[in-house]
Amino acid sequence: MGERSEDEVAPVETEEGALMEVDDAGEPDFSLQQWMAITCFNFVYSLLNCSMGLAVLPEEATRMRPDNSSLWLGRFIAVCGLSQLISPIAGKLSDTHRSRLGRRRPIIFFGVLLATLGIVTLWFSSLRLDINLYFVGLLVTELGMNAAFAGHCALPADLTAKADAESGGEASGKISGILALHTFLGNLAAMLLLVLLRDYDIQMQYPLYICCFWVAFACIYFSSPERDSLHLEEYSLTLKDALSTFMVEMSGEGKDFFLVCFGRCFYYMGSSCSVFLLFFLRDMIEVESAADRKQSLSIAVVTAQLVGAAVSVPFSKLSDRHGRKPVIYLACLIMAFSFVMLCVIPTFPLDVRLPSFLVAVALYGVGNAAYYAVDYALAYDCLPPNKSAAEAFGIWGVCGFVGSTAGPLVEGYFISLNPPGTPDPVPRDDGTVPYSLFGYCMAELGVGAVSNVVVAVTTLMIVRELSGSAGTEEVVAKAGA
Repeated sequence: MGERSEDEVAPVETEEGALMEVDDAGEPDFSLQQWMAITCFNFVYSLLNCSMGLAVLPEEATRMRPDNSSLWLGRFIAVCGLSQLISPIAGKLSDTHRSRLGRRRPIIFFGVLLATLGIVTLWFSSLRLDINLYFVGLLVTELGMNAAFAGHCALPADLTAKADAESGGEASGKISGILALHTFLGNLAAMLLLVLLRDYDIQMQYPLYICCFWVAFACIYFSSPERDSLHLEEYSLTLKDALSTFMVEMSGEGKDFFLVCFGRCFYYMGSSCSVFLLFFLRDMIEVESAADRKQSLSIAVVTAQLVGAAVSVPFSKLSDRHGRKPVIYLACLIMAFSFVMLCVIPTFPLDVRLPSFLVAVALYGVGNAAYYAVDYALAYDCLPPNKSAAEAFGIWGVCGFVGSTAGPLVEGYFISLNPPGTPDPVPRDDGTVPYSLFGYCMAELGVGAVSNVVVAVTTLMIVRELSGSAGTEEVVAKAGA
């Protein structure tokens, strides 16, 4: 922590019980490096979700069920989505947990431990080509990871509550930018792993996931200034309390938070189209070799993530000055246009398809960065008064994965469709089935582009919006609730 005079810095205890220091501007006395460490679980969360969604799960589906890999991939993603239901309950438990280590870190620890057991199961079942055991391992991994993520999401809200009260919400906008940066760096690291390990068996990924989880936990443990929570009253979670964690009031600020979550669900439904990009490269761009497809996908996603990482923090600052919603409108427009491009590219001459594909994915990266840059901040601005930050962000997370679950299931069905009156495609020598342009267009337009339109319309309906220009009294009232 930087050196300051006693007049400039004073410790403040937030209502959540976390001790921090704030300067005269009301900002937490944390350096950028400390904030990066506190929020680093977002990096691992993105790394695992990106590499699993874009490379590991598609390859495992193809290895285990080559005759209908798109539908099996959709089922894998559905398991990931269902596991997100643990998030609000884990958030509630972290609000009331009594420990010398505080409230959030023990939940993160147990989540990482459970995820580790799940990844070991994935590793073992992948070697045995046991798809039933793989489903179990995937469920356990995602339950642990999402429980840890629920506790992690509440940490920035704990540490910036007072700062936001003084700065009119600017602190949450900055943290949202840092979280977005972690997301893009995690996605970038996932693609780097894919390139480095492209000639190795897919099982090489699993031990690396375990290492990343524990390194992230160590960073959070030593950088987060949580006080012990032994002063909290003992609490036993009842079934009624567990069910109430999934409820959001549909009036006042509760309605705004519901709209935020509803829009986030459709954003993730659209973005989940990315899990079929390896198939798109095979069928529409006509990249023959599996290794070449992995390399092409890596180049596309790395380019998108580099562009996204470069613009995420500027977009978050823009939202502090001009509001969150205009940035989301711009993001939706850019992403919808990129989906339209993907539908047109297969009609181009073969030699320009791959460069055009790279441009479309990079463009999507810009829109994706704009959305991510204000995703957390908009939710924080609209937190419902009857929910703690951990509970609310648990629901927020669930909505994201409801979209991630529904998207691949619908897209997997659409992609498998053929134009009316045409015969079924002939399987290749390796047993895989090629999909048609008609099916890909149904998925890219019917799910990808339409989902972004829904996000924009839903965001337009939000009545209340706080940004860097919001009045201090408004933020104080929200923080106090």
